[in-house]
Amino acid sequence: MTASLFIAQAKSTLDAKVKLLADSLGLEFSEVDDSAATSEQQQSSNDAIVWQMSEIPVEERGVFYTFRFSVGAKTADDVSNMRMMSFIGKIVEEFTEDSTVNIYDYTTTAQPDLPTGFGVLTQSRVGAQQYDRQANYRMVDMAMRAVRY
Repeated sequence: MTASLFIAQAKSTLDAKVKLLADSLGLEFSEVDDSAATSEQQQSSNDAIVWQMSEIPVEERGVFYTFRFSVGAKTADDVSNMRMMSFIGKIVEEFTEDSTVNIYDYTTTAQPDLPTGFGVLTQSRVGAQQYDRQANYRMVDMAMRAVRY
């Protein structure tokens, strides 16, 4: 398996995991790197779970990876930040440090059955709240050490 294929599989696994969380909360979902969806989602007054892959350095041995990514929430008309804090709490529960994430190949249309590797979440830190003209954002910055089989 090539490094680029495993990176795509890890990204698709995180995408599926975050989407499942958004669906369980009844919220919209968007990947910040998807500029068309992000623009539409930013203009919406609906709450959402958002995520972004930040960095993917590959170590010299070629089978060990460190993924840095952020998962967060977007709210509008949430003056007391009650919904925001509830969503961030759910994200932190779902992505706890030292938890294991099995990596599957979601890059095809077939339902994955065997993991292609695994990752361990090594960092989880809630960032500062940010604002745009219509909404509040808060991200949880994370790191995951992964190995491919």
